[in-house]
Amino acid sequence: MNTIKKNVLILIILEAVSLKINLIPPTGFPPDTKFSSSLVYDPDHNQLFTFGGNSIIKPYTNDLASFDLTQKTWKSIVPYTSTVPDPRQSTALFFDSKNQRILLYGGKTAAGIAGDFWCFNLRLMAWKELEPQGETPGVRANSAYTTFIIDGISYYAIFGGLDISGIDNTLYILNGTSMIWTKLANNGNPPLAQEWSSITYYNNSIYMWGGLNRDGKPFHDTRLFRYDLSSFYWFEISIKGEKPEGRAVHTIYILNNFLYVILGYDWSKGEYYNDIWKVNLNLPEKWIKVPFENSQKVPCGGGYVLINSTVYEFSGTQLTKSVNMMISFDISIEPVAWVTESPNTIGPGARMMHTFCVEQDHLWLFGGINSDQTYLNDFWKFDLSSYKWTQINPSGSIPSPRHSHASSLMLDTILVFGGIDSTGYLNDFYEYLIYANVWKQVVPIDNYYPSPRAGACGAASEVQFFIFGGLTISGLTSELWIFDINTYQFTLLDDGSKDNLQPQMYNKCFIRKIDNVVYFYIASGEGEASYPIGAIQRFNCQSSAWEVVLDEGFGNFSLSRAAVINVENYMILVGGEQWMEGAYDAIYLVDLDNSQSPTELGHLPSPIFSAEIAHFRDRLFLYGGGDSIFGEVQSYKARNSFYEIIFNASDPFTIPCSTGTYLNDCIPCPEGTYSSLLNSAACVPCPVGTFGVSKGCSATEECYPCLFGTFSSEQGSSICKVCPAGMFCPVGTVEPRIRAHSESYSSSQPSLYKPKYEFSDKITLELEIAFGVFIGIICIVAVSFRSVRKHLHKLDLYDDKHDVELYQPIYKKQTSTGGFFSVAFILLSILFAIISILSYSYDNMTESKALAPLVSLVNTYSTFSGDIKIVTTFLYYGGFCTSNNSCVNELSYQIENMKGKFHGPVCETQGADCKISFTCNDCILDTGASAYIILEELNSYSSAISVSVSSTSSIPNESSEVYKLLYPSDISQVFRSHTPSQFTFQMIPSVFLTDSSNWKDGETGYHVSMPVSPVEGVTHKVAEIHVETSLRAKILLNLSDSGLVTSRNYKQSFFALISSLLGAISGLIQAGGFLMGFYEGVCNKIAHKRQRMQELENIKNNREDLHMKMPQISKESIFYLWSLESWRWVISWWPILEECKLVIHWEKQTQLLQHWRALCCVFVLLMLLYL
Repeated sequence: MNTIKKNVLILIILEAVSLKINLIPPTGFPPDTKFSSSLVYDPDHNQLFTFGGNSIIKPYTNDLASFDLTQKTWKSIVPYTSTVPDPRQSTALFFDSKNQRILLYGGKTAAGIAGDFWCFNLRLMAWKELEPQGETPGVRANSAYTTFIIDGISYYAIFGGLDISGIDNTLYILNGTSMIWTKLANNGNPPLAQEWSSITYYNNSIYMWGGLNRDGKPFHDTRLFRYDLSSFYWFEISIKGEKPEGRAVHTIYILNNFLYVILGYDWSKGEYYNDIWKVNLNLPEKWIKVPFENSQKVPCGGGYVLINSTVYEFSGTQLTKSVNMMISFDISIEPVAWVTESPNTIGPGARMMHTFCVEQDHLWLFGGINSDQTYLNDFWKFDLSSYKWTQINPSGSIPSPRHSHASSLMLDTILVFGGIDSTGYLNDFYEYLIYANVWKQVVPIDNYYPSPRAGACGAASEVQFFIFGGLTISGLTSELWIFDINTYQFTLLDDGSKDNLQPQMYNKCFIRKIDNVVYFYIASGEGEASYPIGAIQRFNCQSSAWEVVLDEGFGNFSLSRAAVINVENYMILVGGEQWMEGAYDAIYLVDLDNSQSPTELGHLPSPIFSAEIAHFRDRLFLYGGGDSIFGEVQSYKARNSFYEIIFNASDPFTIPCSTGTYLNDCIPCPEGTYSSLLNSAACVPCPVGTFGVSKGCSATEECYPCLFGTFSSEQGSSICKVCPAGMFCPVGTVEPRIRAHSESYSSSQPSLYKPKYEFSDKITLELEIAFGVFIGIICIVAVSFRSVRKHLHKLDLYDDKHDVELYQPIYKKQTSTGGFFSVAFILLSILFAIISILSYSYDNMTESKALAPLVSLVNTYSTFSGDIKIVTTFLYYGGFCTSNNSCVNELSYQIENMKGKFHGPVCETQGADCKISFTCNDCILDTGASAYIILEELNSYSSAISVSVSSTSSIPNESSEVYKLLYPSDISQVFRSHTPSQFTFQMIPSVFLTDSSNWKDGETGYHVSMPVSPVEGVTHKVAEIHVETSLRAKILLNLSDSGLVTSRNYKQSFFALISSLLGAISGLIQAGGFLMGFYEGVCNKIAHKRQRMQELENIKNNREDLHMKMPQISKESIFYLWSLESWRWVISWWPILEECKLVIHWEKQTQLLQHWRALCCVFVLLMLLYL
């Protein structure tokens, strides 16, 4: 009566505040799908009770549930005491209407066949084991059972089944008043021993049909038997004609003198029978098959109850699939048509202290503990469009079964920390990637965790996960920890001691951002000895101090383990408990910006605690929690209630449309769009290069970049297009492109020093040509003009070098030959001087390079410096890179062991690439020099990374640069991790030495090389892109142990040039005089020789003919003979000149030699022409 009054009061309050609470599904959750469950009817309250059975999850169950035939709703019944029957199936179940209790006998348990006798008192909500009296059935399962009333006394009958000795055919009767069992005699023609048969009462008789006999070959008996309760005899009813096929796990009922055989299963054939047969008991002549519509989809093998003319069946097998639906069909109306009273429904089942959150258009549920004290780690999602649950099977590192863990949603990732499992308290850390459907264990980079704890609460911002309180092995704690996804580290923010914060557990927590200050809120905690903490407190992350938001002391609002959710500047608190004794059903509203007393909005249908709540569209969803009886907490008795709480638009307070929805109707954003604001007027299309995978997305981060090999050039895409053949589409491509950046490595180093040969050679060649032409002109003029020849002797500088005769006076004389030789060798000396000066000016520098130990150079050059530039390009970058022509705030960097004048970073967006450069002028590198670049935008990812390091060289006007491009080993993945990609460059110190004033002596710099390949950082698939939120690259500038020394010095000095020119010109003049003297001597010798020969000839001729005139040898003849002799001399020297060419290797010397040889030939030819 008190319960009825309370329910009426609740309805009045709900109507006043227009708060609508819907049960999901409308029938509530039925028990799990099962086979061989038992079903009874309570006529006083028009409800059915089901117990036990063989479920998919468990072979034996002991859950008790009721189905209200008026409200069409299920309710899980949680006993008030811990004493319950063992889980079982195929038990005999009766309902004692007079005493409002359920009677249970036997069944099959995990330990074997049971013979215990139990009753469940609906008034006390408790199980009690009864001591069987009289001739008890003993251990028994798979038996037939029925209930009947004779003379106002309820009787409960059990027939056959499986006992300790095998299959039995005995009939037992229990007197419901005396509670004494009676074994009835098997007189007459009893049926064979059967199990899974069916019995029913009619006209002081018990009828039995069907079942399974296992004596020998299993078979089904199709005979109909009647047991007369007056004579205690069995009779076989003979029926001719066609009969129903033999079967088991069926049911029989009698209505209007007709006995009906309903459904069943043939064990020998493995076939279900979805049919109904009847026979007239007054004229049992033949069986009649009853028309049954859509019978092929009727479940078989469940629990059956006949109410008036309607048969109810719960669970069983439908089309080879186990179901938990409740159906009914009226056998009095033909053709018989079955209807669904409660649809087949799967769901997470009863649990508490679990994870429950909303992401996109789904609710997500993980873990917890059920009423059996079983730790859970199953994962479920609820489709908010179809309102159906689906169990999902993630891959990866799945957390152990647990409850009381800290959890929260971060972007599209569910974070789970700690809790308690069968081994004790935990401090492991996991993340579930919704899009990838994979669990990953999170390991901080320093491997530092908070201590193991349970009952902590968790809340997440964009990149930070807060963990507060909990119970550790040392007791309750008030520590506040934070895990930063960017740094991948845990940090203790506060231990609670500074503000005397009370240690607590089972809080609910959330985060608000007010004026760019992050506040962490806690509410509904539980202190020592289960003390309920009603205060709402918050932690100011800017001032690192706790603040009290609301504290009304102990009262109705002092509730622990309540469901709490933050909506705008309000907090809604649902249910809760005090002292682990009383559970509550109130729904409170708290204005967080005004310290006012909470407003009571309404009440749940029943008290609840340790439930979880979520917000989607304009309503709240509440799942699970702890159960209570008459408001008294049932410790660790979980429930599977699932509520939808809707606020009326006319109420003073209404729930705003959640993120992921738009317009007044809170329509979920379609695929390819998102909404990050409450009460959004429109959804924002996903950016180009991305696609939206689901409805109801609430952030741009839920727009995933296009997969490798696809692209999206339009906003709001729900699917990316396939990349055209021959084009390159990395992750996040907007427009297909020809693959750029194909060169993965390049190096640019200072070139070798090259003298200015070209100008010097050109001038030299022109002078040689001019010299040859000038000599030719002189020869032509001398030959052509006698007057010139007459005066040519005046130019003779070799007046003391002419040939002399023995015994003749020596005197100076000038000749034409001497004049010619003088002119030729003067011009030749001038030419040689000019060529030597040109060579000095343009080819007088030599360069050498050598590596020397750096320690030896440091003694002379204490520091090496250069202008170093580091350019890092993140190709196909997913973030913004720049903001207002500068780097985004999410860019950070670390420069180590580099000293100089820094400029940067300078950020540039080049197409889809993000280019970040640093410049260090007069940079001095120490051991361990490096640059560490960190991008922490929410979409910081890259399909490739390139690094270019350049430095000024010590060599004037030269630089050294190395470029390296790195793609992931799996091109379909992207760089995104707290583990950086590492590029190692070797920096070789260099020094430049010179004795020329054209360059500065002692300049220093660096030469760059890459001795090892880059180390690839961690990459992720697109589906796992939110595992981490940072993109990192580390550039190591390793200082070499050796230094490069470059020397550039003169080949000869200016004084050496002058000295060599003076000596060379003097030598040339002397050589000219020598050649002229040699030339004249040869000519004179020839002339003398000819003259002597002629004299001899003359003497000879005079002897022969004194009258002949002796001929005279002309001067021209003598010169002709000399010229022939000179030509023979030149020919003899030609091989020597060729040998000189082979010996002299230097290119310049070879060129000069060729010029000199040509000049000699010209000179000799001109001499011949002159002569």
